[in-house]
Amino acid sequence: MNKFIHYILVEFLFSSVALQSQTLTTLVKFDGTNGYSPYTMMQGDDSNFYGTTANSIFTMTPQGSLTVLTNLSFTTGGTGAYPDGNLIQGSDGNFYGTRSYILSNYYAGMIFKMTSEGSMTILTNFVQTNGLFPGEFGSPEGLIQGSDGNFYGTMAWGLEPPYDGEIFKMTQDGILTALVNLQFTNGFLPNAAPIEANDGSFYGTTPGGGDSSLGSGEGGGTIYKMKPDGSLITLVIFEGTNGNGPFGSLVQANDGNLYGTCAYGGLYNKGLVFRMTTNGALTTVFNFNGTDGARPFGTLVQASDGNFYGTTTEGGIGDGTVFKMTPNGTLTTLMVFQGANGAQPYGSLVQASDGNLYGTTSEGGDVYPGNYPGDGTVFKITGLNLLPSFQSIALTNGTVNLTWNSVSNWAYRVQYKTNLTDTNWTDLPGDVLATNPVSSKMDPAIPSQRFYRLVLLR
Repeated sequence: MNKFIHYILVEFLFSSVALQSQTLTTLVKFDGTNGYSPYTMMQGDDSNFYGTTANSIFTMTPQGSLTVLTNLSFTTGGTGAYPDGNLIQGSDGNFYGTRSYILSNYYAGMIFKMTSEGSMTILTNFVQTNGLFPGEFGSPEGLIQGSDGNFYGTMAWGLEPPYDGEIFKMTQDGILTALVNLQFTNGFLPNAAPIEANDGSFYGTTPGGGDSSLGSGEGGGTIYKMKPDGSLITLVIFEGTNGNGPFGSLVQANDGNLYGTCAYGGLYNKGLVFRMTTNGALTTVFNFNGTDGARPFGTLVQASDGNFYGTTTEGGIGDGTVFKMTPNGTLTTLMVFQGANGAQPYGSLVQASDGNLYGTTSEGGDVYPGNYPGDGTVFKITGLNLLPSFQSIALTNGTVNLTWNSVSNWAYRVQYKTNLTDTNWTDLPGDVLATNPVSSKMDPAIPSQRFYRLVLLR
């Protein structure tokens, strides 16, 4: 029994050490041959990362070993170009994504499926057939997979007049249904996929539309709510002071509210972070002023510590920033990009299974005369101490009581094994839904020794 208690206390002390600073490590510097101008990455079930650049799709290990899975052509129209939207991993284990490409004198697009080895199948191709619209046409902008197994996404240009954008549904076989044909007043040129909230509705943003009197006449953007059948209502029209240009997707936080960013507008016209209820009540949480960052284009991520993390493409006395923000709007600049370590991070961050944050910059890296502004990077930020950890462990009359730091409304699972060499962990019955910053669990049956770990379920 003493061995068991000693080991757990040692593990507890080790995992609770507070790291004093964060460190940014550049894992990959793109050079054109392995891609350039990367977009958002995601972590697959195999713990490797998968992402897109302007001319490639890649996979990368957590240590930074990158492999190009597919090279993409700008001219053939057969495999696509431009990283419009993030990759997602479907319930079948395959990866799904969208691309735009040049065909003749206009842009078209595609939705594809890809295996982890890079074998790609085009599910849906969008091409212009009437020759009436010489610009982008049917250009898809990212996907999500809904709880019904279908995929939902947006097109920057719709498939029918007035070509202001489209929201669609697609089966896993590529059968596509147009749900909403946007009409400017309810949105224009959607740039990101909607999200499915816990009420079963879809919520999304458009960076233009709404109020045509704003700025160049393209509007400041909207937030919409859509039922699965395609019925849509406009919840928010951005008008400058409350934001302008929400390019990223929304994220539903553990408090049930939706959070997002505007690249423009706000108190200093440098962009802002907003919070919105599912009924459309909008609150500005933070205004960027330039020195703390400007022009946030990506989607926020709420990490396992309950705080939000994101990027700005400008400001911070450099070429963009990585920031941390509490739910009440207290912002801390974690990193400033200055060219050699990256520049202009347009994509979103991802919290990986190792507790670290990973992301990309669209420029920077190898910057030298003739190669300015650089082809972009992949980076990792350590030292954030994001993983939940045990705070106390007490043994009383054969019963172990474990406590850990937690985030309200997130669920945790305690697992154990009796030997460190075992490969499988056993669940303690009953997951814990946190209601306070500290949660606890009791294990009343200890035969000899047990080793515990926490699993965050959200």
